[in-house]
Amino acid sequence: MDSMKYFGIRGSNRSRTHPIEIYLEWESKLESLDEPYYLKIWLGDPKFIDSQVVTAINSEIQYYEHIFIKDTNPKSFPYINNHPSFGSFTWERHVNGYFIWESDLESIDEIRDIERKAYKISEESINGKMERSFFIRTGDMWTGSIRRSGNIT
Repeated sequence: MDSMKYFGIRGSNRSRTHPIEIYLEWESKLESLDEPYYLKIWLGDPKFIDSQVVTAINSEIQYYEHIFIKDTNPKSFPYINNHPSFGSFTWERHVNGYFIWESDLESIDEIRDIERKAYKISEESINGKMERSFFIRTGDMWTGSIRRSGNIT
């Protein structure tokens, strides 16, 4: 069983830097716009340094709705938090990682090595030329949000 990890800043004097406090402050501002928005906390596991609060409006919403690959394998949420609003969040597990383009690799051996490590291989037309990309998984990205009137998530 995975061990639970605490996220956030301990101590009341730094509450504005707590991810949930940042989320709630953004939520208040976005709700006043009276239009759809994207607002989530992203928590990287084990790469917590990838964590952030992300928001978008207008045409950017579509981009952020599809930025991650959903991971459907069951796993318990690995973080705990004692913030009073923590229980209001719904968390979804996604794949965290990065892309490597085949054109950035220098040899057939490098390409084969990356192919073996790749979580997903894609092909995309760039300037009329087919280019392969390799998605390398580094862990999970947990996205959390509170369902409210304007939040599309």
